[in-house]
Amino acid sequence: MASLTLTDIGGRTMKRALVLRFRKHGSAHLSEALAAAGGFRTHAALSAPICRAEPRHADFVLLDEAASMSRLEQLSDVSLDAVDRHMLFDDLPIEGHGDVLNTRPGSRRAWKRGSSATG
Repeated sequence: MASLTLTDIGGRTMKRALVLRFRKHGSAHLSEALAAAGGFRTHAALSAPICRAEPRHADFVLLDEAASMSRLEQLSDVSLDAVDRHMLFDDLPIEGHGDVLNTRPGSRRAWKRGSSATG
């Protein structure tokens, strides 16, 4: 299960990855799906801790793919196929890591105090 640091760069990086993966879906819908993945009811609720985060001491959330895809399906006019419904955040194309953690077994990325490091 991937996680996301609640920082501006973490949120923007994950959003870019979702936009690249789900090209048929609207940006606002993807923002809401990302919020749902982090356990937030709305994008505004996700934005609040990001806005007040200190990057060196930011909190993080584990991302729930099922919640994200369920929310995207609720909002979108475009239906999700089986591949979309089983999307994994760890498999998204993340540029420069951007405070998004790959927590797949055997991963060489690690999280420490709001930053990514390669071990």
